[in-house]
Amino acid sequence: MGIVDLRPTGSRRAAVVAVLSFAALAAGCSTDRFFGSEQPSASPPAANSPSIGSRVADAFSQKPTEPAPGEKQAAVTSVAESTCPPVDVRAGASTLTVPPNNTDALALRYQGTFGQVARECSVAGGIMRIKIGIEGRVLVGPAGGPGQVEIPLRYAVVREGPEPKTVVSKFSKVAVAIPEDRQNVLFTHVDNDVAFPMPPGLDIEAYVVYVGFDPIGEKQQPAKKPQAKPIRR
Repeated sequence: MGIVDLRPTGSRRAAVVAVLSFAALAAGCSTDRFFGSEQPSASPPAANSPSIGSRVADAFSQKPTEPAPGEKQAAVTSVAESTCPPVDVRAGASTLTVPPNNTDALALRYQGTFGQVARECSVAGGIMRIKIGIEGRVLVGPAGGPGQVEIPLRYAVVREGPEPKTVVSKFSKVAVAIPEDRQNVLFTHVDNDVAFPMPPGLDIEAYVVYVGFDPIGEKQQPAKKPQAKPIRR
């Protein structure tokens, strides 16, 4: 009888290695591990270690920490600063002449111009309030002199776009005293409450606050209704 070679060939050797490897894995890891009923004996879990599922559930059940009053105010301030509309001097309303529409330089009494402008915003209850401050100058013309001149101012919040829309408009007058021997006088004015509802989405980015001189604004103001007289009995 011939001698039979029982040594595995190349393909048989690979199959044997694969079988042995699978057997080794099976010995060290049972299917129970994938269903959570039993853990491998090589690294037993701590007795009180929570499962992954319970840790995830705990993470979602935890309530966020309530911010302190100072943090709330800081958040409100941050929103207001990031969305505060810019201030600009309206074109065509940057210069005031007294008398209005004056074309004779020698008849000019006073001339008003703008200097610095500033604004400060706050948001509360869905309402944005803007504090607007301006600084201007009154120049005395050839026909002017000491006395008092009233400066008509207009503040307007406009939503710019293909069809600009005025959101709010306010008219104010500033009395400026011109002393003796002064050819120019600075004046300032602050409006503390230009308010309007916050628009939806990112519409606030299209808002602009305009300031300007408005010599005919007072005539366009709605007439005040007379107070009702008390009924005599």
